[in-house]
Amino acid sequence: MINLVENLRSGLDHKSLDKINILNEISEKNPDSISFTSGSPDSENYNVKDSIDAINYFVEYLSKKNKICFDSAYKMIGNYSKSKGIINDILAKKFQYDEGFSVNENEIIVTSGGQESITLTLQTICNEGDGVLVVSPFFVGVEGAIRTLNLAHFQVDETDEGVDIKSLESQIIKAKSEGCKLKVLYCTPNYSNPTGICMSLKNRLELIEVCKRYGIYILEDNTYGGMGWTESPPTLQSLDSNGRIIHIGTFSKSIYPGLRIGYIVTNVTLSSNGSSILLADLITKLKTMTTNITSHISQSIVGGIIYKNNYSLKEKLSKESELYKLKMDYLINCLSESFSCTDGYSWNIPEGGFFVIFKTPFKVNMEDIFLSAERNKVIWMPLNFFSTEARINCEKWNSIRLAFGNLSKDQIKIGVERLSLFFKQYHLEKSA
Repeated sequence: MINLVENLRSGLDHKSLDKINILNEISEKNPDSISFTSGSPDSENYNVKDSIDAINYFVEYLSKKNKICFDSAYKMIGNYSKSKGIINDILAKKFQYDEGFSVNENEIIVTSGGQESITLTLQTICNEGDGVLVVSPFFVGVEGAIRTLNLAHFQVDETDEGVDIKSLESQIIKAKSEGCKLKVLYCTPNYSNPTGICMSLKNRLELIEVCKRYGIYILEDNTYGGMGWTESPPTLQSLDSNGRIIHIGTFSKSIYPGLRIGYIVTNVTLSSNGSSILLADLITKLKTMTTNITSHISQSIVGGIIYKNNYSLKEKLSKESELYKLKMDYLINCLSESFSCTDGYSWNIPEGGFFVIFKTPFKVNMEDIFLSAERNKVIWMPLNFFSTEARINCEKWNSIRLAFGNLSKDQIKIGVERLSLFFKQYHLEKSA
């Protein structure tokens, strides 16, 4: 008997789910390459050894809060607990101090990273075949969740101000004409991955108003919140008065990725048989049947760090953001020295995050990454990697994302020099 993938859940064999594996494969085959692909923060900021001590700070917090001895507090960390998390009260204070919104601890779910936050939210809100609006280009993990959950998706264009409102309304009309029930819009207002764009206050308010009018939830990904070198506008969560925002994020960028701690924050209240129920409670039901609880050890580290820093990461992130700005400035300077705008090359200058978009005078695609790695030992990501559209004349085909967060200045300089050699030779071959 032949086992067929068609007999399993549909969508698992879609090529989009292999994107990250392809990049890993290229890196493994070319270990001496400089890679502009990783969205990781600077590992010099991880401080993993000292962060383990943060567990002791969290134990101190638990001991004071519950009026128990340290030994009992350590046992609490080692035991099972509620699926929503054990640091929710600490996070509620952090959100108030850092993000400017108030939330009850029962409206917070601590997850095993940002990807779980996305998947659990979509799985709770959407039935198979329901529609998701995504501001494009967008984080590849969102496409993975959409594909595996068998949801329809409609891509909304992005502008320098954030969401293209005309494109948004056009896609809403398109979905309705196709008989698709739109449930939620996914966006990253602060320093989005991959473009680094920060949504303007005016655009945020317009987005909230349009989604309110059409009864669409907003899934706000604040992964890069606090990682800017200019003051960003308020989060959608803090601007919302309609109770239609699901605010998610992760501590992978602000502390370190290995912790695998993310969160979902939502005060959305639903009606059920004459009574009300929190959306957070429904999401928690799903989490209980999947990962059940998020690592108490990792939660204790995050909780201890935030508690130790007076319930805020603002000062920590402000210092780190200054270093990321220096890296970005250096990358921009290297691009200016190696590429001429008169030859059709250009780049944006973001106000935060880890990414710069570099535009070329010709189309680039996934196949070109292999060539670049083999010939010139430099790896990058085409912007269409972050989109499901295959429009031949789309400018996304003429752009690449350069991630600089985890690279040293020497690596940036050498990487850009190699990139210049590759593209100049590539351009000659394309023109021949």
